[in-house]
Amino acid sequence: MAMDVVFVSTDPWMSVGAGIKSISLVAGCSLLSLMTCWATEMDERISYALFLREELNREGLFRRNEALTSLSNRDALTGMANRRFFDRSFAEAWAHACSVCEPLSLLMIDIDQFKQLNDRCGHLMGDQVLVTLASVFPEAIRENIDLAARFGGDEFVILLPGVDVREAHRVGERIRRMVETLPQIQQECARDIHISISCGTATMIPTELDSPTDLILKADKALYDAKSQGKNRVYSQVDLATLDLASLETDYQL
Repeated sequence: MAMDVVFVSTDPWMSVGAGIKSISLVAGCSLLSLMTCWATEMDERISYALFLREELNREGLFRRNEALTSLSNRDALTGMANRRFFDRSFAEAWAHACSVCEPLSLLMIDIDQFKQLNDRCGHLMGDQVLVTLASVFPEAIRENIDLAARFGGDEFVILLPGVDVREAHRVGERIRRMVETLPQIQQECARDIHISISCGTATMIPTELDSPTDLILKADKALYDAKSQGKNRVYSQVDLATLDLASLETDYQL
């Protein structure tokens, strides 16, 4: 438009009327072009704003879904993994152990005299014991490798991928000793109730002919044997009496 004004004002042969028409035409085209560009830019801005809002909504929905998933995988009382999450993780660990032919160990843990504690001191005291015991497991297993979960009631399970029977026994014994050193619960009614655990361990190198249920049944049988032998002990499938567990050097690192 500026060039047109300069051209019209310097052209000696152009009449005033023709110059006005020329400038008016260019001014109209310039105004129309500006309006079109403004409308296009507004459409782009609105589209980008809607895109950002959709992304924020999607991110917020993803975070809410993550939070809900995390809650659905956690035991409401103890905050540790629940049975549902254990079942899924156990199936994945079993499939991996089958594919690479490595051992898979499972610990079944039960609180001794838990029913007597509940009957005498009430379920709130029992809940306190469950929460206290749940805090012990993370200190005794490998982070992001092993899995400790509440199996149900006063029973817990620990999944140890790539761990043989000797190391599984050592982990169970470590947890048993840690529980023994827990501060006594200061309640008059519980003074003659000693809080301890019994633990059964089982180890398999799974094959396609085996079932994950076999390992659970073996660990449950070992737990029953630990209970029948006097409680407050760890029982494994093999005779470990001749093994010096304290001197074993393995790759199991906390």
